Amino acid sequence: MQQPLITLESRGGIHGTLHYAVGAEKYCISYEHTGDYQLGILVLIKELDAQLQCEEPLKRRSQILRDLQTWSKQTGEKLTW
Repeated sequence: MQQPLITLESRGGIHGTLHYAVGAEKYCISYEHTGDYQLGILVLIKELDAQLQCEEPLKRRSQILRDLQTWSKQTGEKLTW
């Protein structure tokens, strides 16, 4: 499986968009800074659920969350959902 491309795009202030792309799949998920550096960034996963249009959405969702956790560890960005 290809490595996903994950980027954060700030919209100013505490809000932004997390972009997740792997192959032809692309998802945009809103996030907010929690104001607590121990908690990090709050990713609004319900937005991802609404975008998943595949045969096994729960399986795909789980893979995306694992990818986000791996990315978080590699980059030092703390994510919560």
